[in-house]
Amino acid sequence: MSHAALLLVFGGFAGYYLWETVGLSPQPENLVLVGPAAALCLFLVALQLGLVMRRRFPTASANSYEGTETVGAETDLEPSGSIKRAVFQMALLAVYPFLLPFLGFDGATAVFIFASLVLHGERRILRSVLLSLGFGFVFATLLDIAVPIEVPLIWHKLVP
Repeated sequence: MSHAALLLVFGGFAGYYLWETVGLSPQPENLVLVGPAAALCLFLVALQLGLVMRRRFPTASANSYEGTETVGAETDLEPSGSIKRAVFQMALLAVYPFLLPFLGFDGATAVFIFASLVLHGERRILRSVLLSLGFGFVFATLLDIAVPIEVPLIWHKLVP
């Protein structure tokens, strides 16, 4: 149940942040980043909460018979190594801001996404590289458009 509680904390924070932002300045141009980010966060929290509850309270499968229990059913909600992965993910998140001055938002985001994908078991390297580069470019470009200050981007450094 600790997973569900943590998800509720994340969802509550996203909802509170959106509520406070709308209360301070309800103009659409001020909500261009906060609105979609909060909506995405709340959607993902709801999705994950549904998955956690589904694993916590499984329904009877079509192969089970009434009055019998499944032998050897996986009851552990945390796979082995999840604590190590969480620590490494936090370390990646801590390193991310230090990469920004050198790689810009697009490069640092691409490195962060690639390292996260590999950390969580993605084995298709080409797919990981393309996904991380694409996401880094789209994220940084949208950030560059939405924020009224100059956002450091790696392609600004490469193209004079």
